[in-house]
Amino acid sequence: MDDYYLVKQVIRSNLKRSFKIYCPLNIAHLKTLLDNLPGNLYVYIVNAKDNSTKNLTNELGKTDFNYSSFLLENTKIYQARFRFSLGQSSWIGDDIHFYTIIDPSRYFPKQFFCCGSVTFPHTTWLSRVELTESEQQQSRVYAGEEYEKFVGKKYESAGYIVDYRGLNLGKKDGGLDLIAENATSIVFVQCKNWIETDNYQIESRDLRAFIGDCYLFLLQNTIDKRLAFHYIISDNEMLSESAKYFINRYKMLKVKEIKFNH
Repeated sequence: MDDYYLVKQVIRSNLKRSFKIYCPLNIAHLKTLLDNLPGNLYVYIVNAKDNSTKNLTNELGKTDFNYSSFLLENTKIYQARFRFSLGQSSWIGDDIHFYTIIDPSRYFPKQFFCCGSVTFPHTTWLSRVELTESEQQQSRVYAGEEYEKFVGKKYESAGYIVDYRGLNLGKKDGGLDLIAENATSIVFVQCKNWIETDNYQIESRDLRAFIGDCYLFLLQNTIDKRLAFHYIISDNEMLSESAKYFINRYKMLKVKEIKFNH
């Protein structure tokens, strides 16, 4: 199995999947699947030996998907995983993952020719995604990123050079959103911009975790400047009683409220 079809499905930035289906295959079977998938679909055929690709999006995919219109008609979608079985206990190729509006067993070909064999695809996993929850998650990510930029500009205005680790490294930032540095000092910064303070508050364990992340960074990096630890929040109401107690007791950590004016 050298050649395979690579399909990238993009509904929005936080709702996307990609999967491979190996050749030889029946294009009509593949098209039946693709015709039922929402989102923009980018389709390529890839030669696994040299990684050369041919773009087949114009023939098999689509790039005119409108998420706003989609959201007016749909409140949920499904995440699906399918396996191509040869028999009761054997399968070929990789499981494929995609988003779908309805149960794919209603449209997925009962016999799917791929990898040069007649296979019997079946669902191994199906999970519902509420689009309103996805919207809220995306909004929270956006609000957090914008707040980090906003706070970073404050440090830059004070003469610091700022490393935007949260924005550049994502989940690999090691718990440090920003590192601000000038000629004499380095400031480790965590930023929190939450609106739903009734549902989640910063606890003392969150503050301890931040200090721990800072010291882990110091163990891995040699720094000979004065150190400071700043926990920046957009609203003091985010602090629980345990967090307030921790702040009063451990003066090394400075918690500052910076309102998000955007």
